Amino acid sequence: MATADKVSSNMSRWSNFRMKCVYVSGYYHVRKKQDHTPEKMEFGRYLKLIPGTIELLQGSTLVFFYEEDFILELFQRLCINHDVSLIAIHRKTTELPAYEDVVAMQDFISNAGRYEIHKLADRFPRDKGTHHFRKFFCRYKDPEIYRQNVSIWLSKIALVKTAMDSIESAQWFAWVDAGISRFNHRRTKWRFPVVTPTADQIMHYGSVQHYMGKRLPLNASYLCGHRRTWERLNDVFYAQLRKSINNAYVHDEETILGNVYQQHPELFCCLGNPITGNFLTRKLRKMANIVLDKDFR
Repeated sequence: MATADKVSSNMSRWSNFRMKCVYVSGYYHVRKKQDHTPEKMEFGRYLKLIPGTIELLQGSTLVFFYEEDFILELFQRLCINHDVSLIAIHRKTTELPAYEDVVAMQDFISNAGRYEIHKLADRFPRDKGTHHFRKFFCRYKDPEIYRQNVSIWLSKIALVKTAMDSIESAQWFAWVDAGISRFNHRRTKWRFPVVTPTADQIMHYGSVQHYMGKRLPLNASYLCGHRRTWERLNDVFYAQLRKSINNAYVHDEETILGNVYQQHPELFCCLGNPITGNFLTRKLRKMANIVLDKDFR
């Protein structure tokens, strides 16, 4: 009975924070040359993940950025089903806050920085920047695919700032990736609405990705904090981004945040970490989380 009361109490705390936190997200489909019409094209894994994400946000407010109407229609249906109050903001990819910065980064990478990036890719084959370089500059060889993807990633912080300016009465905001449900049972404390962050830190999850040969300190699929902390993060993040434009590295939001973390570790607080180990270990830990409901304790 005590366990049931404890879970009930935590569920109430979960609901309370979820109702006062404004969640911010966006979904932009980046078309490749082989894509068909929007009505027929395959969302791939995101089509399966998005419903789970909206379910996590049940009873909350979601500020959602989009470009294409069929994406908005999908989110509208899901939000109605899960009692999510949806505030939709239409924003073209070329109008995203980081788009011009990404264009400048791409010009440098394609010209002066290309030789150095090749050397770094050989030196740090597991790096995020190496993966992005080989994907966008070697495999696709389509500059628009690079601009669209990276503009979306690097605009997360500024889009939260836009949401804050739109909803002045709210104090708590969180960025959530549209496909964040892929982490369900795959990292500790994956039910992120359970925990109320401290007012002076941005709460995040740990990462398994690498930057310059070292593990990154955070994953940017979930970033949550008080309005005033977001204001500070917005300032230091985009200052760091501008410094990184002429780096011989294919950055994304997590590598920029990694640099910010090194300079301002007091700004961040880790909520949970990826569940690692072999397949059997991960499976057993997932089963234990389901049976014991540990994420509510």
